[in-house]
Order: sequence, then structure tokens, then C-alpha cells
Amino acid sequence: MNKKYSFLFAFVFIVSFANCQTTIVLQPNATSGKDAFISDNVTTGGQGNSAEFDAAAWTIGGTPLKIRGLIDFNLSSVPSGANIESAVLTLYNNPNSQNGNANGQHVHSNGSNAAFLQRITSPWTENVSWNTQPTTTTLNQVTLPQDTDPFQNYNVDVKLLIQDIIANPSQGYGFLLKLQEESPYKLLAFASSDHPNASLHPKLEITYS
Repeated sequence: MNKKYSFLFAFVFIVSFANCQTTIVLQPNATSGKDAFISDNVTTGGQGNSAEFDAAAWTIGGTPLKIRGLIDFNLSSVPSGANIESAVLTLYNNPNSQNGNANGQHVHSNGSNAAFLQRITSPWTENVSWNTQPTTTTLNQVTLPQDTDPFQNYNVDVKLLIQDIIANPSQGYGFLLKLQEESPYKLLAFASSDHPNASLHPKLEITYS
């Protein structure tokens, strides 16, 4: 083999190795999914079977109400020590939402409904309540901006959050969604993994090397 062809072979091998990436798509259903919403007017008992995955601040009979969403994905298929190239969480609007105005729309009638997505740092189950909600961290938290369409879907860049979970799984138990300003009347209305329309279940797409 002459030097010209030897150089070509080496170049192709290096490029192929550098582009050795794997992409996985996780979109669990009610059986395999883990998500719940908590509200400060329900201090005990779980709401893990709801089709709602919301962040909201509303009132019931004039009494203020806060709602937060929790979600976790099974990341066991991502190797320990993997380098996360990209990670996108897709949250789909729930057109059947019974929260807020009960018409499936996001609401920001009294200030912005921008929200934070934070890493959960302690274990939880779908029986979680407001009084037993897990701890979170603001490290690498992601902002969901105010909606620009009342039925908007969100594609959220969660690369750094996923990298944090893979690097330190004992401090990574999914995400908590909460409004930046939890005062009425604001709502982000998304579907959970329990929604009857499977295409609306939260989806996480990860590419790693």
C-alpha cells in the first residue's frame, strides 16, 4: 500500500470514530412513565395518574392555588460517563386540560407564565404531594419562556441537566416544572404520560457519545 492510500485510510477511520454517536428517544406511556402534578391545596395523597403535567397559579373560590409538575425518565440505556451531545425534552400542550380556564390553553392573563425546569435531587414516587415534594437545585435550570401561542408545544434544551444526571445519578431524579412567578392567573398546560393520546406524551431525545 503506498503512502497516499495509507493516509486516506487513516483519515476515514478517525472521522468515523469521532462521529460514533447514539440517539435514543424516550416517550413512555402510563405504565412505564413516571410523572405527577402537585398542588398546594392537596397536601397529602398523590396525583400521579392525572393526564395533566402543568405549572400554574390560579384560585379556587378566591383562594390562591399553586401547581407544579414532576417528571422522570429511565436513563439506564445511557452509559455511565457518556458525553451528552444534545438532549431535548418535548412537552405537548394538553388540549383537554381541566386546569385554568378549562379550555386547554396556556394562560398569562396577569403577568408572564414563564417557568423554570429544575433538576430533582431526591427520590420521589407518583404518590408525591405538595408536603412531600422532593428537593431541587437551580444549577443549570432551564427557562421555558412565556408562550407565544395558547396551544404551543415546547422543545426544551435539557443537555446540561441530563449531563448532570448522568455524571451524578445519586443527585438526579428527573425534573420539576414551576412558574417563575407563582401568582394568579398563569398556566402552562401540558399532557402527561397518562394522557389518552399517546402522541402527546412527554418525549426526551438524547444523543450521546
